[in-house]
Amino acid sequence: MAKEPEKITSRDDLENRLSKILTSGTLYRPFVYSGDGLDFENQTGVAGPATYALLPRQIRMFCENCNAEQLWEKARQEASVYFGSPMPVDITYWCKNCGQRQTHYWIEWTKKDAVTTFIKVGQWPPLTIEPPKVLAKALGSDDAKLYKKALINASISHGIAALAYFRRVIENKANALLDLVEKAARAAHVNPDDLKEIEAIKANKHIDVKIKFAAKILPAHLCPGGQNPLERLWDVASAGLHHESDDECLARFLEYRAVFEYLFETLTEQNDRAEAYARQLAKPITPKSK
Repeated sequence: MAKEPEKITSRDDLENRLSKILTSGTLYRPFVYSGDGLDFENQTGVAGPATYALLPRQIRMFCENCNAEQLWEKARQEASVYFGSPMPVDITYWCKNCGQRQTHYWIEWTKKDAVTTFIKVGQWPPLTIEPPKVLAKALGSDDAKLYKKALINASISHGIAALAYFRRVIENKANALLDLVEKAARAAHVNPDDLKEIEAIKANKHIDVKIKFAAKILPAHLCPGGQNPLERLWDVASAGLHHESDDECLARFLEYRAVFEYLFETLTEQNDRAEAYARQLAKPITPKSK
């Protein structure tokens, strides 16, 4: 079944979507859209009118040379990309701050009737395929490697493989996640009766049972906007892969990755700070010398 095109309402809206795809989007994943007034007609071509669209003049991303997030800019004459080029179009962005670093993108941009398709088919240097440092430390060496495999597969739109590796990491780290949630719950003075089952739950072999229980005791301050992130994680832990397409699995991975990283990083950092604070308070007070 063909995917319904996303409705784009303005050129600014399109520019924002393209910026996200260029800076953090996966390769080979079609962005299919429609909308009025988004492209242009060139009346000067020898072969007749040709339709083209504009890439973002500037994008924002990290520059290793500057060691900071910077604006990157492309040459003005490269902003126009004609639809239906027989070869992928090579576009270069330069770091506006240092003027040294550059990033190349290869894109395909086509239009048929009222539906337009944009695909990022290449990028150099490639997207960073490393788990965040705090997360990698919390996961440990073996599971950090599995998570990196999930990220690598996601970067080339292998959604089924990415989600499978991701689920394996969740399965391996379910008890560790429970421990982190339990510490946060105790610090937030959650009802002690809710914590009595914790050891029995950790001994349970079913991952969805563990995640569901963790969602039950997760403190309210870790539920932004009143939404419990563990309920989303429970969904991916209990969902099957048998009937989902690569694109559907990739969409699941991208959504639940943010939830997983938010929980593991936030819980790890908050619990570490709380323990350090408790140790500091436990130290005897040294009287001031007269």
